Amino acid sequence: MPILGTQRVSWQEKLGAKVARIRALGHEPSPALLNALEKNERPAVRPAADRKKRQTSRQRKYNGHLRSTYWLAMRRALFAERGKSCEWCHATAKLHVHHVTYERFGQERPEDLVILCRDCHMRVHAGQPALSKSAQATA
Repeated sequence: MPILGTQRVSWQEKLGAKVARIRALGHEPSPALLNALEKNERPAVRPAADRKKRQTSRQRKYNGHLRSTYWLAMRRALFAERGKSCEWCHATAKLHVHHVTYERFGQERPEDLVILCRDCHMRVHAGQPALSKSAQATA
């Protein structure tokens, strides 16, 4: 039994309202949405994996590079040359190799890269200054 003062809206009405909102914004609804509305069928819900944010071509290129044999060899050589510790705080766990510049992306030089722990790497991307090991212990 419905609660007083509430009105139950069918999925068809919701779908029609959604199409109207999309058009009001000056866009055209997806063919799947229009097809479902035309055939009076409930649109299929995409699986959770399909609903994930799609990567941009730039992200795909970057992630592909990080899996390349060139990058893995560069990373190994960097650790062999500089040691396996953060260059800022000297932590030895959860190490990342950070690009200082992307000028030579795909053909990086050692000076284009820096070894950072996860915490320092996050600080770099947040635009925060580096912490020394003693400052991290008190933070």
